[in-house]
Amino acid sequence: MQIKNLRKSEIIKDLGQNELLAIDPLLEHLTGKQREYLFAHPEYEIEDDILSQFFEQINCLKDGKPLSQIINKKEFFGLEFYVSSDVLTPRPESELIVELVLNFIKKNQITNPKILDIGTGSGNLVLSIMSQLQNGIGIGLEISDEALKVAKKNQKKLQLNDRVKIKKSDLLNSLENNEAFDVLVANLPYIGLKKFNFVSNSAFRHEPHIALFGGEDGLDLYRRLFEQIKQKNIVFKIFMAEFGFGQEDLMRKLIETYYQDYRIINDLAGIPRIFIIEQ
Repeated sequence: MQIKNLRKSEIIKDLGQNELLAIDPLLEHLTGKQREYLFAHPEYEIEDDILSQFFEQINCLKDGKPLSQIINKKEFFGLEFYVSSDVLTPRPESELIVELVLNFIKKNQITNPKILDIGTGSGNLVLSIMSQLQNGIGIGLEISDEALKVAKKNQKKLQLNDRVKIKKSDLLNSLENNEAFDVLVANLPYIGLKKFNFVSNSAFRHEPHIALFGGEDGLDLYRRLFEQIKQKNIVFKIFMAEFGFGQEDLMRKLIETYYQDYRIINDLAGIPRIFIIEQ
């Protein structure tokens, strides 16, 4: 079937907005041709086996599977990351952490920064930050073996093997006492099992629960992390991390148990999203 005939087919006409937006990325993924090429060559013939895969993947989208898991890639901070069902798909709102970190490093003229990403997942935070820096070292800690494989794949893909270390660790368990970093970042699971259970049906069904849920109210991992920072006497200049909708008051109470000098930043939708602690 030619591209132009596929676009006019009854099956395509019956698709919802989400599936329609996925047509070009899916065709690009399956044919190996850039979407610009496919637009310029409407007569391009799609082989039957590829056509079969295309409709199978459209059905997966209808079932709620994220496009990023189907094509195994997601853009984040202008970079293409490999993703799978073993990691949380990078969200656009998390790009704000990368921007804030880079601004902090530039403002403070830190020439050889040491950055720690706790619960790195696909590696999107630490790898995005390090891709914009000429010097320094980044460390990504992750407890999931499968997620570690994804992060290391992205580390290699972005040619950051020499400047980023990806290590297995349950939060900070792998660190020595009194270690010092310029920057700590984290995007730990913060969806609550009972309270603050704001999770889409698609995410619940298709993304790893270990990367989504953080106890009854969503902040159990942050409680453990703050306590580990204190017990291990981890030194940092700035600590930034993301939390969920409706959790601002609870997060403030938690932070104030350990620190007084902090602030909360809203995301682009005006929702309190990131805490920043400076020392």
